[in-house]
Amino acid sequence: MHKHVTTHKAKSLKSIRYIIILFLIQQNLFAQNEIVGKIEYYKSKEIESGNFEKFSDKTFKSLNSRKHYLKITHGDSSIEKRTNSNGVFKIPLVKNENLTIQVYKKTSIFNQTFQIKYQNYKNKDTIIFRISDSKLYKNIDSLQAPEFYKKYNEKIAELDFKNGNARILGSGDWLTEKKIKKRKILSEKYNFKYEYIFGCLNSQAERRIAYRYNKKMKKLIGIENVW
Repeated sequence: MHKHVTTHKAKSLKSIRYIIILFLIQQNLFAQNEIVGKIEYYKSKEIESGNFEKFSDKTFKSLNSRKHYLKITHGDSSIEKRTNSNGVFKIPLVKNENLTIQVYKKTSIFNQTFQIKYQNYKNKDTIIFRISDSKLYKNIDSLQAPEFYKKYNEKIAELDFKNGNARILGSGDWLTEKKIKKRKILSEKYNFKYEYIFGCLNSQAERRIAYRYNKKMKKLIGIENVW
């Protein structure tokens, strides 16, 4: 009788150990096949350095405490989901497949796309997808001043430089003789021209577009602190 009870206990302990091992294996597999993602909005230095309208702290707090709509794609397979109210979500992992996260795919202003190669995220526990106010304003500006955006976006700046049309956009109003002379020396030294397109009626959107165009062009030309 005692031997039977001992055998029964041994089998029970063996079953419990088996269940624990199986649970740990499942947990380990689960951990390897999902990671945590987070959508995070932040203030950029670009907007802070320009004399432009800025999103308030209240706006950022609102953006970072809401549920976001996502489309997650691995290769040819995709799923749609929402984050929690803190912008947190789980990302399914697919071996050797690159990851694409589309945020607000159907919304013109807030949509953003992130693409990450598998080798860059396979060993991570968490990925933070950061969206700056500058990125949001690019969407806003393209909607508020579409023709101006087509003429002076950052890709156009790259094409202009490549095609020998290096230029800095600005306003010709209220220029002193000293400033005109300084600009002439600078433009001749770096082989670019000033193009005066601004007046008193240009919108904030147009000025932000021109600011980004100039920033890209100045980097290509190799100069700084020029308007």
